[in-house]
Amino acid sequence: MISTRRAAFQALRRLAKFSHVDLDFVDGCFVPGPHGWTTGPDEFELRLQHLGLQRPSVAAQRLYAALKARWLPYYGEELRCERLAMVRRFCFNNLEHIPPYVDRGLYFQAFNRLYDAFREFLQALFIARRTYPIAYDKWIREQIEEILVCPTSTGNCPGCSRSTALKARHRRPGREPLASR
Repeated sequence: MISTRRAAFQALRRLAKFSHVDLDFVDGCFVPGPHGWTTGPDEFELRLQHLGLQRPSVAAQRLYAALKARWLPYYGEELRCERLAMVRRFCFNNLEHIPPYVDRGLYFQAFNRLYDAFREFLQALFIARRTYPIAYDKWIREQIEEILVCPTSTGNCPGCSRSTALKARHRRPGREPLASR
């Protein structure tokens, strides 16, 4: 048994340098968290998407079924509209702060606001599509193309034509691109 576990962990390490397994405990209380002017997106939808991925303990199967019935495939329309309006407000606020920061030479603060606005834009896009995201800072293209089913148009993007070469350079040997799986 120990050698089997060791082999599994070694295979995980070969997959990617920083691969790991998270063990999460969920109490079933899903409440939108605080969202401030400079915090970026909250994790409400990120926490809910785990319901489709988790495996409950035997003792929690009834609670798990009730949670899935309430939150999947997506939460209620009233809450969705409230959250979409809130996320849009914070996203636009971040975008409006960028030019004054640049004018004052506060480039890192301007970049931070742009980064938060981008993540809030993604949050709004997922809320608008009634779909739970995986993350707001990784697997962006895969989420847009494969989960939201929105084709990306890199052909119209100056400088994006190098993306295939860039992806090939960063692809690990023996791994196929996500799109071909």
